[in-house]
Amino acid sequence: RAEMSSDMMAVSYAALILQDEGMPIDAAGMEKILAAAGCKAPGYYACMVEKASKCFDLKELITAASTPGAGGGGGGAAAPAAAGAAAAPAKKAAPPPEEEEEDMGF
Repeated sequence: RAEMSSDMMAVSYAALILQDEGMPIDAAGMEKILAAAGCKAPGYYACMVEKASKCFDLKELITAASTPGAGGGGGGAAAPAAAGAAAAPAKKAAPPPEEEEEDMGF
């Protein structure tokens, strides 16, 4: 499993900050944020993120990632009763027995 370096993570956070502030995601802006935070990262990281951000809308990507998916699907509907079969009266389920607290002798 590949792990993100702290340098790349700092650049990614800088891009998120710029997006959140409505500013263009560019290398100069990310480098300013990194300098203000006291972080150092290779200059090409910010350039890569800038180029990548031109290929997609970061706000839309964040929204899509935070929206729950459809899931694995639910169970099917109950099968219909056989024709002419009388429905059994519904029984009330007995309440679960209450648990008693044990005296621990403290």
